[in-house]
Amino acid sequence: MLQQLILALDEFRLCGFRGFKSAWQEHHVLQGKPVEVLFADGIAIEATVKNIADDGTLIVTRGGKELYVTAGEISLRAATKKAKT
Repeated sequence: MLQQLILALDEFRLCGFRGFKSAWQEHHVLQGKPVEVLFADGIAIEATVKNIADDGTLIVTRGGKELYVTAGEISLRAATKKAKT
């Protein structure tokens, strides 16, 4: 298991998140789902998960606009009501 982690870290060093993007998209459960995005400063928004960029930036839609979520302390939770997209 440690050897797999070392290989994955080497791949990340060489390729960044891009090397893991397709695997991430296959396994995460929030794609296309309404979520609440909580920022470290206490601001919360409801949005819909659209995609993830090659650099790992989360792309959500809200009010018909794409938002790129790159801040550090972000928590995603399933929204309690349908988010505006």
